[in-house]
Amino acid sequence: MSISINPQLIDHFYNFAQKSPKERAGENFSAVQNNVRYLFPSNKLLLINKNISFGSSEKASPKREPSQATMDYIAKRREQLKNNGGLVHLNRLDLDDISDICAGIPVFEHLTAKQLYIITANLDSIALQSGCASQCSHCMYDASNKVATMSWDNFTDIVDGFAVLKERLGFFPVNESAFAFYMDSEPMAYISKGKDGKFHNIFDAAKYFHEKTGLKIHITTSGWEAGTEGHKSIAQQAAESFAKHPEYLESFGISVHPFHGYMEKYKKLLHEGKKTEAEEERNKYINRMVNVVKTTINMSKKIESKNYKLFIEYNNNDESHQEAIQLSKDIFTELKKQKVDLSYFNYTDDFPEKTRNIKGVNVDRNGRTDEKTNRGCDIYSIKIIGVDGHIYTDAPYSEEYKLPYKLNLKHPNKGELSEKYKNAIELSTVRF
Repeated sequence: MSISINPQLIDHFYNFAQKSPKERAGENFSAVQNNVRYLFPSNKLLLINKNISFGSSEKASPKREPSQATMDYIAKRREQLKNNGGLVHLNRLDLDDISDICAGIPVFEHLTAKQLYIITANLDSIALQSGCASQCSHCMYDASNKVATMSWDNFTDIVDGFAVLKERLGFFPVNESAFAFYMDSEPMAYISKGKDGKFHNIFDAAKYFHEKTGLKIHITTSGWEAGTEGHKSIAQQAAESFAKHPEYLESFGISVHPFHGYMEKYKKLLHEGKKTEAEEERNKYINRMVNVVKTTINMSKKIESKNYKLFIEYNNNDESHQEAIQLSKDIFTELKKQKVDLSYFNYTDDFPEKTRNIKGVNVDRNGRTDEKTNRGCDIYSIKIIGVDGHIYTDAPYSEEYKLPYKLNLKHPNKGELSEKYKNAIELSTVRF
């Protein structure tokens, strides 16, 4: 409850609080933080600006750092685990003894250590975007054509928060060796203007993440347009940067499939008997993917060959399979014509290194079938930080779920999330 109060009385409280402990001996009245915020602990009286509040509905500013007891416990526990040869991770600590570990970290400061653990256990992605312009017909995420973008400053706040946690804990709080920066989007399309006035792309995000955490990222792309000679596309600029500095990548995958918008137009025009127009659409797709390989092939010389790969995707039928195989053959025929060095690429004349069969069944990221009646999630379910700061989990792709926690993102994002994520079901329980 808050009440207005005579300014003279406020001055009285203010002057009283300025007295030294000796001057106000026996009076349990102490300054909490700033000039006009004081607490009377005996009856929970809080003075904020020109209001006095009774009760606990209004809180003093949160702590700026963990207690010394927390830091001492972490140091002691890490030494014990080190001596015993055990792995150091959040699940090896008593989370009640480090409950204030997030203190003073803006994006995490409202979380307890247990909530942090729930979020970070099997967290594998920070979604820089949601939604995709490609609209591939086989997309298992059923991505919206509306694209929402996490602001660069929200992204750096999250990464900076993880960096502080790593410093405090002595280890990275997420049990993943590499991250992805996408959920239902094309990762190479990311672009955002920061408060520094500069535009930042996916390469900048990978570089920043690696410098702060030491971790690399995974990328799987369905390709991009190169742009004009005088104006390279966002993705093309990022790809050329990665080709020069692949040290920020754990893997780079190129997805070839007959479900892209160009290929859907090709099939439609072919059905209408417009063979010439149809071939033009198919050639657009082939040229698009040839450019992707040409731009990034240098990565295959600098990262493990198994981590630079082209794989084909097809539906669970022979026609789709043969169509995808033929596409990949035509792409590599064109690459050879252009004398692209494929010596470091794991390729045969039959088809590229990897194939993946996409079945028409909703299966979650851990391979479990749809369980729509389940309103809980396992602590080890895969988690994704969404564009909006909500924590989404590996529920079936047909229906979205999120944890009852959200990161504190203070900068405005661009665009709106699709209804699928706006209406995501909030899980009521998390099973340990």
